[in-house]
Amino acid sequence: MSIPFPDSAFDAAVMPLVIFFVPVPAASVAEMARVVRPGGIVTAYAWDMPGGGFPYEALKAELRRIDVVIPEAPNVGASRIDVMRDLWTRAGPMSPHRHNRARV
Repeated sequence: MSIPFPDSAFDAAVMPLVIFFVPVPAASVAEMARVVRPGGIVTAYAWDMPGGGFPYEALKAELRRIDVVIPEAPNVGASRIDVMRDLWTRAGPMSPHRHNRARV
């Protein structure tokens, strides 16, 4: 997956609620880092899908209880904070920070 922009083209790149849908999360984060200038911001946020943080988890649980098969996103594990931290660390000279805040 490549982003059709030159290196260091942006001040920031954001991936909201997407990391678990991309085919190769590590490549996507690396591409985001490539197109952001040094000192810029590369960020994402996601629900903790494996940890039950999906907003419709109760509905999914009930559907599973009655044997309804629910397709999952291709990379659900990529939404775990430890996996996301590793993705950012491996993408290059970025500093992974954890912000675990619930906002209403």
